[in-house]
Amino acid sequence: MSSVIFALQDSIDEVLLQRQTRNISTEQEKEKYLGRRLIWSHHIKSTTKRKHIRDWSGELELGGYAKTGYPGIIIVEGDERNCIEFCRRLKNLRWKALLVKGEEREEIGEGTVEDLRKIQRKSVLEVGEDGMSFLAEQCKSIGLEDLFLTQMH
Repeated sequence: MSSVIFALQDSIDEVLLQRQTRNISTEQEKEKYLGRRLIWSHHIKSTTKRKHIRDWSGELELGGYAKTGYPGIIIVEGDERNCIEFCRRLKNLRWKALLVKGEEREEIGEGTVEDLRKIQRKSVLEVGEDGMSFLAEQCKSIGLEDLFLTQMH
């Protein structure tokens, strides 16, 4: 009986090790990409949500912009894993409407995320309700015009 239990335990350990190895491979694969997201919201007014956007972007080292008011537009750039986590956190908040409308991934290759960044800061700059033109100009000037325009579709 005990040999059956040991064999079963060995099988379970092997399956768990395979899963962990698969997860590590997946994580290593994601490390090779710079990610960008444009997130559209019906509006961004809540001071709590605005604080989360600022705090989480800083914690996850995502550079970007958050246009408050109607509509709300959030653009972030950084490690692909961190973009995914940022979006996951945002989606867990209560929103009237929230959509990831634009998504870009760039393979890093031999370099680093820093080599490919177009937004040099590592947090989100909040842009006021009347800041859509400013945001459009910023995106155009750093080569993110196509990403910016995804919010119009």
